[in-house]
Amino acid sequence: MSGESPPVRPDKNAWPKARRNASEIIFQEVGDEAVVYDVRRQRFYALNTTAASVWRLCDGMTSPRDIALRIGQVSALSDEQAQAAVDFGLDRLARSGLLESPETGAWRAAPSPRRRELLKALGGMISLPVISSLLAPPAA
Repeated sequence: MSGESPPVRPDKNAWPKARRNASEIIFQEVGDEAVVYDVRRQRFYALNTTAASVWRLCDGMTSPRDIALRIGQVSALSDEQAQAAVDFGLDRLARSGLLESPETGAWRAAPSPRRRELLKALGGMISLPVISSLLAPPAA
């Protein structure tokens, strides 16, 4: 028997969780990408393939490391590149208000890489998570 303790399962707020309340968020797949409409903020968000994949995997039970491993399995990214892309994507999703309680998650301990650092780490690959925001016009 080793002296190692079993892995601790995170509490429900420990890992990133996408806002999915149907009365607040409308999610629509568009090929590999996605469009998210935040009813409360009246904003549309266009998520490229990488950002949409990160958002889909934010279930509150999957660590950023595991998200990066899954992203790496379906992309040409190395483990390090996938982790940098996921960290950047999580930061942008949190800043966009698309994650639940982003400021309290244990995953927020590490600072997100800056865009220039991420592009260097990704070697110029087009895997940078991109989230574009559009304000919805008021109802007529």
